[in-house]
Amino acid sequence: ALVEGKLHIGDLAVSGLHIQRAPSSAGAAAGALPDIRLPLAVQIDHAELHDFRFAARGDSTGFVITDAELRNAALRRGQLTLEQLAVTAPQYRFSVAGNMTPQRDYPLDLAVQWSADGGDFGTLAGSGRFSGDLHKIDIQHQLTSPVRAELRGAITDPLDKLGWQGEVSWPAIDLHKLHAAWPALSLSGKVHGSGDLSHVQAEGEVRSLYENLH
Repeated sequence: ALVEGKLHIGDLAVSGLHIQRAPSSAGAAAGALPDIRLPLAVQIDHAELHDFRFAARGDSTGFVITDAELRNAALRRGQLTLEQLAVTAPQYRFSVAGNMTPQRDYPLDLAVQWSADGGDFGTLAGSGRFSGDLHKIDIQHQLTSPVRAELRGAITDPLDKLGWQGEVSWPAIDLHKLHAAWPALSLSGKVHGSGDLSHVQAEGEVRSLYENLH
């Protein structure tokens, strides 16, 4: 319904959406993100997407989403709010909740949960929060599987002169339990680093404990 400057969508489902585009030219530079300004407010209570594929013409793989579900999303006065966007793809899944203003510096505050197929290491999983804007995005992230680790850091100017700094810390990790072919060595530590597209600098400490299995 469109009443008093508001578009309200109660329930929407899309299935079998396959998009092909012409191959992009090599070396195309990414520009600034667009300002999204709508003449009316938008509210979506619930939406689903199934079997989505986006690929260049002739590409048999491309970008694939198996399922996606959106709950209680709204764009009002330039700010986008999400109760939850959950996406499932062949090798991973993630969900996002929070708010973002898709204009100028794109201020955002988003909570993310994710999991992915880690092959021989089992399921990789974690959660975190991203807050800030396109000048600086602060990151707090916890890896919960197959080991536990914590990352705190920031990304600066991601669309121009990408820079980063952060600290990773982890409690004791038994390498043999993580992978049977690895030695019975326990590692814990903390590493701090920073860098950009041309250089990386890191320092820290790693503590080890070797256990003889025989």
